[in-house]
Amino acid sequence: MRQARRRSRNAALLAPQALIRSEAPSFRRRPADNAINGVPTCASDGLMNEALRTHMGFDGFVVSDYDAWANVRDSHHYVGTYSEAASVAMNAGIDQEGGGGPTYPPVQQGIPLAVAAGNLTLARVALSVRRLMRVRIRLGMFDPPLANRYNAITNASVASAEHLAVAELAARKGMTLLRNGVPAGASAPALPLSLAALKGKRVAVLGPNANASYILLGSYSDPGCCTQGGIPTFLAEFSSRALAAGVAGVDYASGCGDANCDTGNDFATAAALAAAADAVVVVLGMKTAQFACGGASDRAGCESEGYDRRTCALPGQQPQLVAAVRAATRAGVPLVVVFVHGSSFCLDPDFVTSTDAILDAWYPGMRGGAAMADAVVGAFSPSGRSPVTWYSSDAALPADRGEMSPYATATSPGLTYRFYNPSVVSAAPPVFTFGEGYSYTSFAASQPLYPTTISACAPLPLAVLVTNTGGVDSDVVVAAFLSQANLTVPAPTTRLVAFARQFVPAGQSALVTLPDVSAAARSVVHDDGSGDIFSLPGKRWNEAGTLALRVSLGEHNGHAAAGLVFEVAQTDSRDLSTC
Repeated sequence: MRQARRRSRNAALLAPQALIRSEAPSFRRRPADNAINGVPTCASDGLMNEALRTHMGFDGFVVSDYDAWANVRDSHHYVGTYSEAASVAMNAGIDQEGGGGPTYPPVQQGIPLAVAAGNLTLARVALSVRRLMRVRIRLGMFDPPLANRYNAITNASVASAEHLAVAELAARKGMTLLRNGVPAGASAPALPLSLAALKGKRVAVLGPNANASYILLGSYSDPGCCTQGGIPTFLAEFSSRALAAGVAGVDYASGCGDANCDTGNDFATAAALAAAADAVVVVLGMKTAQFACGGASDRAGCESEGYDRRTCALPGQQPQLVAAVRAATRAGVPLVVVFVHGSSFCLDPDFVTSTDAILDAWYPGMRGGAAMADAVVGAFSPSGRSPVTWYSSDAALPADRGEMSPYATATSPGLTYRFYNPSVVSAAPPVFTFGEGYSYTSFAASQPLYPTTISACAPLPLAVLVTNTGGVDSDVVVAAFLSQANLTVPAPTTRLVAFARQFVPAGQSALVTLPDVSAAARSVVHDDGSGDIFSLPGKRWNEAGTLALRVSLGEHNGHAAAGLVFEVAQTDSRDLSTC
C-alpha cells in the first residue's frame, strides 16, 4: 500500500465532513488503490458520482491511479474479470486508466466486452470521452502551438528568479520549530545561532542530510528542472553565511553512511568535530526514491512509491549518532537537530531531551537549503505548525491489523489528534502534537471576539488580539480548535476548525480575524443505517449544546487545555441540508 494512498484513506475515514468543505477542483481527480467499507474507490459510485460530482460540483474527468482500476479485480477481487472491472468503474465515475498500454493489465480492453455484454452503454463511454476532450480544450491542447501559453514555459522559466524566490518563501513558511531550549550552562535559547557571537570560532555541521541536494525535493521530483548550479545544500548555504560573518570554520562529517545510517557509519569523526565546536547542527531524516527504495537494508531511511516504512522510528542509528555527538559536545554549546523528511517520525523522549533545539524543514524544495540556513541563523523566525502528531514509538500506535477506526477502544489509543487518548490503553502521550510549533519570540492571545450564542446554520465569526511579547518580529499562526460534549453520536474529541497566519512586529499587537467557523465544520454525522457514507441530506447535523473553543498560538495541543478557552452556546439542533 502506498503511503500517499494510506493517507488519503485515513482522511476519508477520519473526516467525512471534509467532503463538503473541499474546494471543487477544475480538471482532474484520481482515486487510488484503497477501499472504503469494502468498496474499491475506483468502483465507488458514492465517492465519485455522488460526493465528487454532485456535492462538490466537479466537472472534470476522473483518472485512476496506475493499476488501481485493474486492482478492482486483481487486489480487491471485487469482480472476476477485467470486463466487469471496466463496467463497475466506468459506471461509478472513472473516465480514464492512469496507466494502460501493453505492459499493464488489460482493463481498458475490457470496455468493448462490457458494452457487448450490456453491462456498459456506449452513452456512458461517450460521456467519458466528452469529459476528457472538454478538459483538453480548456487547456488549449488543440490550439495552435504558439497560441498556447503553456508551451512557452521552459526549465529556465521554472527556475526563474521570481520562481526561486517563491520556492524559498514557501520553504520558510513551512519551517516548524518543535523545540528550542537553553543549553546547559548557557543563558539563551539554542536558536537562532548568533553568527556575531561565533566570529572566530568553529561550527560543526553533521548528519546524513547536511550535504543533501536532491533529497530536499522529496519524491516525484526532477532535479534537472531547477538551476544550472544544482540544488544548494544546507551545508553550502550555511557555510557561505557563516564564513562571510567571520566564523573561523565550518567542519562537516556525515556520521552515517547515508540516511539509512546502518552501514559505513563514523560516529567518532562526528563526535570529534562536535567536541571542538562552539555550535553543533545535526541534519537527520529520510532519503527519497522515485519508485522503489531498493533492498531491505536500503529501506529503513527511505520512502517512495510502493513502499511503506515498517517503523516510525528514526532510521537506523541516527539516534545513536546524536547520542555520541551529545556526549562529546561541551557544556554551553548548543546542539541543534534539523529534520528533512516527508512522513513523520516517532521520537523517544530521551532523544528529544538530548537535543537543545529541533527544527523541522520537511521536504523544503529547491531553495530549502537557503531557507534552512536562514532559519538557523535567525534571518527570519520560523513559525510553521506541525501537520501531524508525533508519537514516542511504534508501541504507542494502534496495532496494524488493518483496522482503521479512529476511535479509542479497549485495545487502541485511537488515531490522530482528533481521537488519540493514551489513557485508554496506557499508551505514551504524544511527543509533539498536531498544530504545535514555536518561534524566536513569544506571543499572548487575549480579548477574543465571538458571539455568545449561535444557531445551527449560522457561521461562527472569531477574532483574537495577539501581542508579540518578545523581541523578534515574527509571523504567528492562530488556530481554533473545537470540542463539544454530550453529543448523541460519536465525534472527534477535538478538531481544527479555523486558522490564520499574521505577521506581528516585536512589542506590538494585532487583531487576527480567523475565517468563520462554518456550520459544516461544526457538524456531526447521524448514521441512518443505510451504509451510504456519501449521502449528505439527513446525515450532517449540528446539535444544540456548548461549543468549547480553544485558540492556540502553537503551544502543546495535547489534551491539556492550553491556549485561550471560551464557550459558545449553539441554540438548536438541525439537519444541515435544511439550512
